[in-house]
Amino acid sequence: MFRFSIDRGGTFTDVYAECPSGKVRALKLLSDDPRNYKDAPTEAIRRILEEEFLYHIRGSPGHATARPTAEHHYGAT
Repeated sequence: MFRFSIDRGGTFTDVYAECPSGKVRALKLLSDDPRNYKDAPTEAIRRILEEEFLYHIRGSPGHATARPTAEHHYGAT
């Protein structure tokens, strides 16, 4: 299970994530950057999920698509 903590400030949005893999990820984005994303918390979560699963999430800007592996579909280890 993922656990996200989000602090959206006037200038920056900070996102902290505890991932099922045991990794901890942190990301800082501009709170308002309409040329690159509509909503900073949503964009940060999308980026963290893409990094964790090495999989392109449809509709995300400018990222190469990685093919999912069996681990992503079936939870194999």
